[in-house]
Amino acid sequence: MSWQLFIIGLGLVGIAYLYNKNVKDIKEELVIAGIISFIWVLLSGIYSYSDANYSIFAFNFFPFIAWTTGLVALREIYEMLAKKYRFVIAVIIYTVGIIALEYVGYNILKIQLATNYAGLFGYPLMHMPWWAQLYYLAIGPMYLAITDALGVK
Repeated sequence: MSWQLFIIGLGLVGIAYLYNKNVKDIKEELVIAGIISFIWVLLSGIYSYSDANYSIFAFNFFPFIAWTTGLVALREIYEMLAKKYRFVIAVIIYTVGIIALEYVGYNILKIQLATNYAGLFGYPLMHMPWWAQLYYLAIGPMYLAITDALGVK
């Protein structure tokens, strides 16, 4: 079994757990994260991996599930933080987290795009076009701002 398939399963279990735990309703944040992730994966066209691709009609489910799960998890962490400075703290957590996950995914788990792009600032992570690197770093804070603006609790 590939690491991608394991992460897809883990993401689905995580979302199902959060959805069904009855502590808090995550429908709105899940729908918003799903829409953002769907549009990104569909329009970016960068997701073709060197080892395995779990796709239907060129739509790759691994990045879709990973992004949706990650954004929902970010929102859940954000809501656990004290109100003072929570946006700044959440952005720091997101930035460190996305860089760490990208490093582990690429260098340890060998989940790699079938491209030859340079890594972020010359480091061995985020091997994709510059605009995709910018998206990776910006979408977490943008998602928090969108869900805040829409009053998602």
